[in-house]
Amino acid sequence: MNSVHQVCGILLYLPLRIDLRDLQDVCQNVPIVAVDSNLGYKCPAIYIQQELGSRIATQHLIQLGHRKIAYLQGPLFWRAAELRFKGWLKELKAAGLKPGPVITGNWTAESGFEATQKLVAQHWGDYSALVAGNDQMALGAIRAFEESGIQIPRAISVVGFDDIPEAAFFRPPLSTIKQDFATLARLSVECLMSQLNQSQPGRLRTIRPTLVGRESTAAPSNRMVRVTVAR
Repeated sequence: MNSVHQVCGILLYLPLRIDLRDLQDVCQNVPIVAVDSNLGYKCPAIYIQQELGSRIATQHLIQLGHRKIAYLQGPLFWRAAELRFKGWLKELKAAGLKPGPVITGNWTAESGFEATQKLVAQHWGDYSALVAGNDQMALGAIRAFEESGIQIPRAISVVGFDDIPEAAFFRPPLSTIKQDFATLARLSVECLMSQLNQSQPGRLRTIRPTLVGRESTAAPSNRMVRVTVAR
């Protein structure tokens, strides 16, 4: 015997840039809440302000005195990577600064390490700080700088994004952007329940990320010191 399984509502998290407008017809009688996602059509949604988070990270470095800031981006077919990259560009433009070198990783520490090795080899001297698209790539970047004899934050400042639990235990502890996932989850469920209870229509709500300042960022030194590392 075939049975039909139905759901009362859907919380949908979609990190990639995919147009899901067909869902409007398929799920027209099922409430949907987009959880930090863009489904390609207007629907109730809870967003973390990814672009703003990147602007806050970049602003932090600018306020410390950095004027040449590089960027380590994630794959741009990810919505968060695209928004964080835009935030970096917008904050530099607002400050009247030109973008520094841009390198690309795939969110992993390994990709951050390899990309930063190229950044050091090809662009050393063109930046005094690095904004990384996430903490894992920042971890790889820190290792690459360390192996190149570049001291953090004396010669280069690094700021990440996510505030993963390990970020406070990096060497040095990582300055990063904290996303409030607990609030994201709570508001998403509340939004869906309000539709199910027909108490109020679902609406757009946003969550502001915050900066967690640690020891990986400091004012730029007069000289970008690079120590020769014995092999």
